[in-house]
Amino acid sequence: MRVWVTRTEPGASRLGSRLVDAGFEAWVRPVLEIEPISDPPPAGQFALTVFLSGHAVESAVRNGWNETPAMAIGKTTRRALERHGIDARTPDRSSSEGIIASLAADPPQSLLIAAGEGGRGLLEQWLADRGIPAVKWCLYRRVTRPGTLNPSEVIDAIVGSSEAALRVVADMWFSSSRSANVAMLVPSERVAESARALGFTRVFVTEGAGDEAVVAAVRRIAH
Repeated sequence: MRVWVTRTEPGASRLGSRLVDAGFEAWVRPVLEIEPISDPPPAGQFALTVFLSGHAVESAVRNGWNETPAMAIGKTTRRALERHGIDARTPDRSSSEGIIASLAADPPQSLLIAAGEGGRGLLEQWLADRGIPAVKWCLYRRVTRPGTLNPSEVIDAIVGSSEAALRVVADMWFSSSRSANVAMLVPSERVAESARALGFTRVFVTEGAGDEAVVAAVRRIAH
């Protein structure tokens, strides 16, 4: 089974290696690149910083983040913080919904959201609805890497990491007259809805965005 890994680096190569170790063939071809943004930390004191990706961690540290208690959206982001000697808690679900559920019982007095440009804004809206002061710190932007698919390129499954990535993937996939029935793996039901709207008919939601969850999902599809 040959899997197209579309997520950004360095996560793409890491997942590709995990898939190969599990006995699959991986085609590592990201459709987005990460462009860091140089921006000092927002003024003020924050009770908690929530990191929405490993890219946000690296850029925040480079930009002089003033350490506060931290929350990571998932295990990969938590490991990125640990590499800098920072402990962080994670929600039960690796998603904005998971963060909200984790914060609901004991909301912070103020929050700094370390993330990339764009995104859903679900966490920001939840905080605003409850009158919790919050600032989004945009630390990187996603740059598309569109291209064409060689007709001889065999692909049995695709790992789609985000709605932005899916739009590029769909354009590349359907412009080369590929089947809508390819196995599409996505990290959440929200992204799954986008995949279906773009025309993919065989969509699987993995149990989180981590490498382990994706490999486990590929195993289930293969067998």
